[in-house]
Amino acid sequence: AKTVRTISRILDKMIKAVIFDVGGVLKFSTDSAIRQDVQKTLGIRPEVFNEPWELLTDQLGRGVIDQHEFWQQLHQQTAAQHPLPIESLLMREYKKGHKVDDSVMAIAYRLKKQGYTIAALSNTVASHAEFDRSKGIYDNFDMVVLSHEVGLRKPSLEIFHHTLNQLKVAPQEAILVDDKERNIVAAQQVG
Repeated sequence: AKTVRTISRILDKMIKAVIFDVGGVLKFSTDSAIRQDVQKTLGIRPEVFNEPWELLTDQLGRGVIDQHEFWQQLHQQTAAQHPLPIESLLMREYKKGHKVDDSVMAIAYRLKKQGYTIAALSNTVASHAEFDRSKGIYDNFDMVVLSHEVGLRKPSLEIFHHTLNQLKVAPQEAILVDDKERNIVAAQQVG
């Protein structure tokens, strides 16, 4: 028990920042609901949906394309059967399913009170980030890194380096809390 306490104290001195993912960590994920809604509303067959969706959401999430181009390309690449509705398909289920995980937020705030720097790091798009800002999701974080603003997305090693540089901490001085294993693996590669 004494050894565990000693290691805990050493770790406490080494760790300076805790980086939290947003969707699936600070708030419950709406990814599945959005995908299903898009497929159903636009009449896209499931077998042709995933590849274009992944490619285009990556581009939208890095700010390479805007929403107009995103929908135009998705419609074309999937041979969607129905027109795009006036209401944003990226926002409809996002708003409905918006629910903060209060227990994780409480941990983040407790860590901040204990002197740790807390950051939010999210693969997101502009409309989701604007909505999250309006709901105060990022208000108590010392730093927020959003993929569409920096042109990088997890699990690229570059976004972790960027975040660490902004935090002014070495890799071994930070911890990532994320719900996707590929992001954890990439963060471990950075150190």
